[in-house]
Amino acid sequence: MGWLFFWLAMLLFAHPADDAPVRAIEAALERGRPNEALALLERSDLRLDEFDRLIYRARAESALGNWAAARKALQRAVRQRPEDAPARLRLGCALAALRSDAQAVEQFEAAAALGLDSFELHLEWARVAARRGNLLGQCRVVQIAAPGGRPPEPGQIIDRTVVLESAAGNNQAVVCDSSAALYHALRAVALRADAAAPIPVPDAGRDDASAPPATGGDDGRATGEAWLIIGKAWQEAARPRSAAEAYRRAVAELSGPERDAAYEKLAAAYLELDDFDAYFSCLRRRQSEGAGLDRPRLAAAYSRAAAAMAERGDLAGQIRYLRLAQEIEPKADRHVALGDALALDGRPREAAVHWRAALELRPDHPQRSALLARIRRAESE
Repeated sequence: MGWLFFWLAMLLFAHPADDAPVRAIEAALERGRPNEALALLERSDLRLDEFDRLIYRARAESALGNWAAARKALQRAVRQRPEDAPARLRLGCALAALRSDAQAVEQFEAAAALGLDSFELHLEWARVAARRGNLLGQCRVVQIAAPGGRPPEPGQIIDRTVVLESAAGNNQAVVCDSSAALYHALRAVALRADAAAPIPVPDAGRDDASAPPATGGDDGRATGEAWLIIGKAWQEAARPRSAAEAYRRAVAELSGPERDAAYEKLAAAYLELDDFDAYFSCLRRRQSEGAGLDRPRLAAAYSRAAAAMAERGDLAGQIRYLRLAQEIEPKADRHVALGDALALDGRPREAAVHWRAALELRPDHPQRSALLARIRRAESE
């Protein structure tokens, strides 16, 4: 779908002509009738130079998924006009669709050198770089100054590099270069009209912390894909909060199954941050949108949240999450853990109920003797 979106977007660069057959070709392509466009290209009364004929043919072949034929036409077009940046970009996309990634990057570089700086260019470049595993490119420490003399911040693009983090020293930063998927995905979203707004940081205490409403559409799908690439790159850079913010933006742009997949990444990022309130808020939002929930995984997440609360010394939080976990998926070990937490909270009789439930679920529990002793002591108090 991504490549087809590109070809629709690239109508912007079509070479206009005045005669009726050319307008008919344009109309056929816009209506999604590439075979009709190919037939019109064979008309004897078509007044069109060879370069434009090749571009139209490539557009029609690409719409049919005939990427080899599109590549052949575009290679001929680029030989005729090597200075045409949109033709270079089209050729790069055809090569990428054929998994000729190194050659595709060469065409993207040539298009950029010719002055092209578009959303489509940077998104396609980011896709290829991400597929090649080049999320962060070459990283190094540099002396760098942000505009206005402020210290550089993660995610800023300065001098064709992306700031990953500040380093020790005045105006020093760890940066990745412009070969990275992160660089091109960030540049792509920056070129969107609404990309200037700051990324909202999730408020873990709100039910809408997971994401704003979906926008959807082809533009939203492409922008959402860019945010997914950004999130993956930030994860590789060990910046989980930045990754979560990027995934949150992806959720806001996508719809349908793609939105569900982005939600999965967002939820996983919150778990990595041990931000359980935001994680469960994300699940509530998904549930409100009609998405099914995996009960065992949800129960495991509650158990993980309970363990994190125990490490923080939050006994009430530990008990709350353990209750939720065992209500969703009762397990002997969860009953044991809940009983132990209740005992620490000075509620021995409630603890005994859960220890006994653990033994009912698992009569051969390895702690059977100890649990029976605890039950007797609790019930005697």
